[in-house]
Formats: sequence, C-alpha cells, structure tokens
Amino acid sequence: MRREEKKALAIFGLVLFLWMTDALHLGWFGVEISAPFAALLGAVLVLFPRYGVMQWAEAEIPWHLLIFSAGAYAGGLALDDTGAAEWGVRMLFGGMDLKGVPFGVSYTVIIAVMMYSHLLTTSKTVRTLILLPIIITMAKALGWPPIAFALPAALCIDWVVGLPISGKPNVILFSTNQYSVADNFKYGVLTCTLGVILLVVSGATWFHWLGLTPSFWAVAP
Repeated sequence: MRREEKKALAIFGLVLFLWMTDALHLGWFGVEISAPFAALLGAVLVLFPRYGVMQWAEAEIPWHLLIFSAGAYAGGLALDDTGAAEWGVRMLFGGMDLKGVPFGVSYTVIIAVMMYSHLLTTSKTVRTLILLPIIITMAKALGWPPIAFALPAALCIDWVVGLPISGKPNVILFSTNQYSVADNFKYGVLTCTLGVILLVVSGATWFHWLGLTPSFWAVAP
C-alpha cells in the first residue's frame, strides 16, 4: 500500500470515528464535533499542503455546483428559520376546502403537494418537520386516520429528482455534464408524476387492502 493510500485510509478512519462517537465528544474533548465539521476536517487534512494526500491543483472540484448547492441549502434553512415555509404551507392547505370531498381526492392532493415540495426546499428534514405535522393535523380535522395521509406522504420524502440541487447524488451526476438543468427538471417532474400515480393506485388498492386507507370514494362523517 502506497504512502498516500495509507494517509487517505487514516483520514477516512478518523472522520468515521468522529461520526460514530459524537455522543462522547463532550466528555472527551469538552466540545461537540458535529458531523459536518468532521467531514470538513477530513477534507482539510486531505488537501493540507505538503502533508496531505493530494494538492489543490490536482483536485477537480466543481465549485460552481458546490456554491449553487450551498445557496440552495441556505435558502431552504432560511425558509425554515423565518417561518416562511410553514406559513406558505398553511396558506396552501388552508385555502383548500377538502371537507365533504371523497377520501381519494384529499389523498391525491396531499400526495401531489408532498411529492413536488422538493422543488421549493432541498432539505428533507425541513420538509418532514413542516409538512408531516400539518398533514397529520389536517387528517384529524377531516375525520380520517392520520396514518392514511402521513405514511404515503412520508414515502414521498426521498423522491428528490426534480433539480440537480434537490439531492447530493443529483449534484454528483450533474457534474458529469451529460445533461442540462432543463433535462433534469423535465424528466424529474415526469418521474415524480409517475410516483404520484403509483402512490395513488397503491392507496386505492394495496394500502386499502392492508387497512391503512379507507375507500377512495368514502366521505368522512
């Protein structure tokens, strides 16, 4: 094993160790080392002058994508911190009068909103913390079991294929320059639409047979 490979393995082991022992950092070091900081420390060690694994000139880093992603994540966090995202979601759902309509209509609307929400905020955590509690509250207000809406909505969290910034793997794939942002958006929206159809069909059949969802034609009392 070459010297550079040994260094890289040692740095990887250090970062992995810090990730696995985060609950013990306060007792050991007096400070808590977060997962992002541990990853940043590993990157610094890899590119450290003279002692690192590689030099800056050898690193082909797509800075434009990193800056783009950082801005998107910052925007998503800002929407959460300021309460703008929650306000927008409440305005959206609050303007929908779903009382008295068949379960299938309410189900389809909620699944569609949840599926396409990743186009507005890239953070899965933000979407989960803001949308799911509102969906559960709405289900209770409409007279439906919360799991009938919340479980299928939760299955939409990982459908982040609409834009290059919607997920970290998207950024890596987009950096190959094999397709444009427009291509990503077009086929991403198509994929999400197929996902909505799949979940709606599952809600009307498989989920219903399992007792998770009522009949799509049922109306809440």
